[in-house]
Amino acid sequence: MLLSPRTPFPLEILELITEELADLGVGPWKGLLKDIKNLCLASRDFLHPCRKILFHHVSLKRSRVIMRFSKVSTPDFTLRFSKLILGSPHLASYVKSLRYLISVQDLEEPEIAKSLSLLRNVEDFAFLLRDDALQTMSAEEFTAHELGKAVMGIVSTGKLKILSMKPMSFPLGAVLDPRTFLMMRIGGRGLMGAQESSR
Repeated sequence: MLLSPRTPFPLEILELITEELADLGVGPWKGLLKDIKNLCLASRDFLHPCRKILFHHVSLKRSRVIMRFSKVSTPDFTLRFSKLILGSPHLASYVKSLRYLISVQDLEEPEIAKSLSLLRNVEDFAFLLRDDALQTMSAEEFTAHELGKAVMGIVSTGKLKILSMKPMSFPLGAVLDPRTFLMMRIGGRGLMGAQESSR
């Protein structure tokens, strides 16, 4: 039983309180994030349990214009997350599930590759293409690029259990061994229990 350094409460109790609060939330934008963030502000003792929940699942995608004739666009979650992780690298250890909608723009941003290379605990990785231009890259071209090396670093940590790739023609599949995963989704079609099928 681990005790919190500042309070007599065991860390397990703080985690149970935080998890209970998270379970009561209606969804990511209706209570859950707000309540968990407020719990972080209530006491520093809750920082670790709250970060485990807040950073457990991360979705990365670039900004896109919502309305053609205005400057209204979605937030750039990929760049925001990259800056956050590079500024606070200890947060990378909390990320267990990553959904990454890769864009051609990402190849030109070195901080994205640097931040992805810090993610060593990912167990569920969805790797999706936003641009058709990426499909023209060979496996060698992609894996030679710093971003490709970072993505392959996530895949090769030994902790990854579930890998989803879409579209199926992306060259990353040429350098993967499907026997190393518990489950693979390729092209959004079907599921494959890779470790079980190799027995």
